[in-house]
Amino acid sequence: PICTVLDACGSGNLYFPQTDNFMSYSFKLCRDVFTLEQLSAFLWSAENDHADHIVIVPVTWTVDVNGGADFTRIQDAVVASVDGDEVLVMPGTYIWIGTWTPGYVVNTLGKSILIRSKYGSSVTFIDGEGLYRGVLCQNGGSLATVIDGFTIRNCIVDNSGGSGLRCENSNLTVLNCNFVSNEIAQGFSGAGGGLLAIGKSTVLIDNCDFISNVSTFGGGIGAYGCDISILNCEFRFNRALGQDQGEGGGISFSGGNGGKEISSLLMDNCILDRNYADYG
Repeated sequence: PICTVLDACGSGNLYFPQTDNFMSYSFKLCRDVFTLEQLSAFLWSAENDHADHIVIVPVTWTVDVNGGADFTRIQDAVVASVDGDEVLVMPGTYIWIGTWTPGYVVNTLGKSILIRSKYGSSVTFIDGEGLYRGVLCQNGGSLATVIDGFTIRNCIVDNSGGSGLRCENSNLTVLNCNFVSNEIAQGFSGAGGGLLAIGKSTVLIDNCDFISNVSTFGGGIGAYGCDISILNCEFRFNRALGQDQGEGGGISFSGGNGGKEISSLLMDNCILDRNYADYG
């Protein structure tokens, strides 16, 4: 039975006792009531089994740039999410709008969440506007951290690399995405115009296209010191440019720490067509 005592949100639906010592907290219902400190305390208690009556209920957050959803920006939904949540994105073009630090459109914040477009990459765009990175995945996550169904385009960074998407010391699955016209800024030397994976990351990329991306190393993908699987992908018209150093028009891969660390690359059922490198 539902608890008859009204919860902090005034809805009467926060607590759902299933035994005498069991209740469920809906953080989505009360996101505007609980402070960040309270949410953190609840999560810590649940994860460390200090309160066996607390259960974290996975939530689907909706995003629509035109309004009518939980948020109009993907990043705001990521901030609200906890591990296991889903961010469901409606069609539209999503750009950086300045209330968080510029440099990316989406930062997964190390969370194991699913960020998915509802209707696919042909109608849902993460656009760097020729100014900043598309997606940053850093210091956390698991292969349950998923980016699914976006076109990531027109992104640009300096020598930090990974214009479309940068995955560093993290784990990530990328599905059904297009990486189009992402590049390293002119005058800089960087890797991974479309996507960069570094720092002992584990990355799975499936059914993605890399088209017309540009960098110094790995026009489409740069992968160094990581384990990466690339399945059912196409690489077309990507370029690696740089006097005496443009390497890997489609893909550049090596071990970390100057090639001394063991890494792995698995490619299956991929097409590489008309990619170009200045040097090799």
